[in-house]
Amino acid sequence: MTHPANLVTQSLLPTTKPTYIKSPLIPSIPLQETIQSMPSPPPSPPTMSSPPPPSTISPPPTPSSTLYPKIHKPSDFVYAAKLLTPPPLTLSLVGTTKLHGTHADIVLTSSPSSSTEIRLQSRNQTSLAPGKNDNSGFAAFALPLRAQILELGRRIVARYEALNPGVVVEISEESPLVIAGEWCGKGIQKGVALMQLERCFVIVSLWVNGGWVLDENYKGVCDEAVGVYNISRAGYFHFSFDLEDADGSERAVQALADKVERACPFARTFGIEGMGEGIVWKAREYCGDPAFWFKTKGDALAVSQSNKLPPSAVAMENRHRAENFAKAVVTENRLMQGWEYMGEMGMERELKGMGGFLGWVVQDCLAEEEGEMRKVGISKTVLKPAIVGVAKGWFERKVAGEGSR
Repeated sequence: MTHPANLVTQSLLPTTKPTYIKSPLIPSIPLQETIQSMPSPPPSPPTMSSPPPPSTISPPPTPSSTLYPKIHKPSDFVYAAKLLTPPPLTLSLVGTTKLHGTHADIVLTSSPSSSTEIRLQSRNQTSLAPGKNDNSGFAAFALPLRAQILELGRRIVARYEALNPGVVVEISEESPLVIAGEWCGKGIQKGVALMQLERCFVIVSLWVNGGWVLDENYKGVCDEAVGVYNISRAGYFHFSFDLEDADGSERAVQALADKVERACPFARTFGIEGMGEGIVWKAREYCGDPAFWFKTKGDALAVSQSNKLPPSAVAMENRHRAENFAKAVVTENRLMQGWEYMGEMGMERELKGMGGFLGWVVQDCLAEEEGEMRKVGISKTVLKPAIVGVAKGWFERKVAGEGSR
């Protein structure tokens, strides 16, 4: 299989000590001309009248947690937007193709005056290394690319400083540089166009100088010759989200995600046709706050169908409502994510490990479905046992080798 670069193109956290890759910094050289000049990032957003629920806003990386924030659903985005003071009528969205792989990050934690330390992490683990403590081979791929990673880091810092005259970026444990991306390609996920590509790392977000930055400003940051791409390769989606007609706007962005499901824009740039996953949206004015990020997926890879519950569900008796809701959100895709999470975290996928599996499924549902729960009036207390009821049988059958439910 030819590498993509050679094709004709069209929270339960471990406490293990992080593993570092050490090397001297590459000397600074002029920013490459291929990175187009972009406007300076927008000013800081206005404050909120009151903070959204904790599950709606993902905390920024800190020295103790550089893990990527969870991306929520449109209803959570709408809820956060309506808490702004004053509440905007519309918000300008920038969308990127959502890739169906496994999340991976490259974290630089050293200052320019010391040797560079590079840490590799997944969505749930803050330290990866080749072998048992890897994530589908990402560490084995990234470890030999030390020089290229340092060069990418230098380019990101140079770009940030060019966009923010007078600012000097210092990378440290307290202020890391996070290159967040998707590790995807052959053998990582099934049923999508990306499985026809050799494995590659695609940059999707950057945390620089204490905040997430506007993706479009860094679209030239990549090294395709070694399999490190930028999501900008697939282009961007732009949409004006009307908060006075949120339902209509949600339908419109979902329609765009359905198109991506039919043909993955990223895979298409390599001349490959096939299914994609969806779109990740970020409000341009508030791109630094994950409360204003959300995702839309096509039906095939969605982990929930709660947005399709009939209105009559609201009028049903609580227990029956909860059971119906649990069946809509505890999908095969979500259950498989929980199964994969156990493997990523080194948990035993046997009956004695059921508690950890059920705990993950419950927390994932409650975090991701809060907006839909609010709509239909279901409490966490009523929903939790209903979720466990659906997930428990699936896990028992999976362990017994019976496959899906």
